[in-house]
Amino acid sequence: MSRVVKIKLIGFRQSIEGIALMIEHTFSLIIDSEVLKALGARHICDDCIDLEVLGEKLKCGVAVLDGVEINNDYIKYAQVLVTKIPEKIRIFLREKNADDWLIMGSELIKYLAL
Repeated sequence: MSRVVKIKLIGFRQSIEGIALMIEHTFSLIIDSEVLKALGARHICDDCIDLEVLGEKLKCGVAVLDGVEINNDYIKYAQVLVTKIPEKIRIFLREKNADDWLIMGSELIKYLAL
């Protein structure tokens, strides 16, 4: 059974709320690059991390948001992974009633004890 989590991303320009699907064996928060542009983030690197999510290989950059709120837990200056989420993954996320621009790593949820 898939679990979805309500999340609020706080950028340096604006904030946005979403519903993220938790993906097993992933630690970070993965955000689509177009959404991140609207939020306003500080980029650390582009295409510096190779990652596999749901069988798809992703090249991810790293960025910092002003904050992330997950189930009333707040993380200041949160680092997130940034990529162009492929259509195959977007379809899967929508089928699970989650937003298609956001993926939450299950290991991050365990770390926050949510």
